[in-house]
Amino acid sequence: MTLRVTPGSVRRWHQAWEEGGTGALRSRGPVSAERLSARQWARLESELGKGPLAHGFAADQRWTLGRIKGFSWSDYRDLIIATHRQLSDDP
Repeated sequence: MTLRVTPGSVRRWHQAWEEGGTGALRSRGPVSAERLSARQWARLESELGKGPLAHGFAADQRWTLGRIKGFSWSDYRDLIIATHRQLSDDP
């Protein structure tokens, strides 16, 4: 299993754990305001719920960031950008 995190992040997490225990590792919540409306989230959830096969991915039944980025819906642009930033190796 590969986590794709930097050694610096691991050091920060370890230091936080040493200083504050597991409570120091808990999420502090989202770093930005919600970008999608409830309607947009519902539509995305519906489309993802149909599965990769319904979107032309017959060989592998997993959603990947690349596949989600392939959606051409303009109202998902913010979600795709935010997801890419979170999953990217770049800070």
